[in-house]
Amino acid sequence: MVLLAKCLIILHSTHPEEFQGQMAQEDMMKSMIWVPDEEHDRQVNAYLDAENHAPYEVIWGLGVIMFCLFTAVVLIGNF
Repeated sequence: MVLLAKCLIILHSTHPEEFQGQMAQEDMMKSMIWVPDEEHDRQVNAYLDAENHAPYEVIWGLGVIMFCLFTAVVLIGNF
C-alpha cells in the first residue's frame, strides 16, 4: 500500500500536466437538482397503500402457537 502511494506521488510529481485534466473531471459533482416525478410517486403510494407492512394476525398466531408448544413441553417434561 505504501509502495503504491509512493509510485503515485512519483508519477504525479513527474508529469503533473497529465493528471490535471483527469482530476478536474473526477472532482466535478453531478447536478443536485431534484425534479419531482408525479406519476412515479402515485405508483409508489398505490403500492405502499396496497401492501400489508405489519401482518399482525400472523405475528399473533405464531405467538399463540409458540406459547402452546412451550406449555406442552413444560407439562410433558414434568411428568
